Amino acid sequence: MQTAETLLYKQRYATADSNWLPSIFRRFWPNVQEAATNTAADAKFLSLPVFTIFVLLSSCFTPIPAMAKDQKLESPSRIVKSAEHFVRNKLIGHYDDAKITIMPVDKRLRLTRCQRNFEFFFAQEKYLGNTSVGVRCPDYKPWTIYVPVSISAYDEIWVMKESLNRGNIISVDHIIKERRDLSRHPQGFITNVNEIIGMAARRRLRSGLVLRPVLLEKPKIIKRGDTVTILAKSKGLEVRMTGKALMNGADGQRIRVRNTLTRKIIHGVVTANGIIRVNL
Repeated sequence: MQTAETLLYKQRYATADSNWLPSIFRRFWPNVQEAATNTAADAKFLSLPVFTIFVLLSSCFTPIPAMAKDQKLESPSRIVKSAEHFVRNKLIGHYDDAKITIMPVDKRLRLTRCQRNFEFFFAQEKYLGNTSVGVRCPDYKPWTIYVPVSISAYDEIWVMKESLNRGNIISVDHIIKERRDLSRHPQGFITNVNEIIGMAARRRLRSGLVLRPVLLEKPKIIKRGDTVTILAKSKGLEVRMTGKALMNGADGQRIRVRNTLTRKIIHGVVTANGIIRVNL
């Protein structure tokens, strides 16, 4: 015999609408209604919160809106624009004529949107040429991504106008200024002519060669075997003596010389007038 409680559950399930259910569960709703209206159904079973259980199970399969999830992701375009802004600010005062090319990052990246200001750094010491900029998010769940960057800077630099043999002194007639892409000369270059005129070629310099400091040296004032004057100073007292250079020497270079009188080998610094200065 059915109790009043049993009749109440039967009526609830028989009249309930299934439109609120996800489509995957609508096909099973008639079975639930039939079980609820079955006179042979166990009253104890019907007294369980079947309706509640069914709702909880169906909610597990309710799809999560994709829009809400995407709103928490970092925009790749924001990362690229921020990296470009960092590079441009970094080049101010260094290169007046620069071209910056920022490579796009993979749009499939799913990085958590950064709630704090980005931190930037160059992945390499050099600025010019192909490099990359690190973009770091310092949130409680930090992440770092590297953005490929190509930087070209243009300036007028000095190149050889004609070839010159090793040891020859460079004059203004030997060089010419040309506008070049500095990123193509990572080994160095010279923009100040005063760093070139009067210097000696360390090796043979061919026409069209971009000059850099390592190719130049101060001219040798003293040559090995030359008779030189040794000037020794001590507390205002000066002593001059004759010596023999045991090696070549340029202005400011420290060389070995032999005292002609005592035959003792001493070290001194070459001065511009060819005197070897020794401090006692």
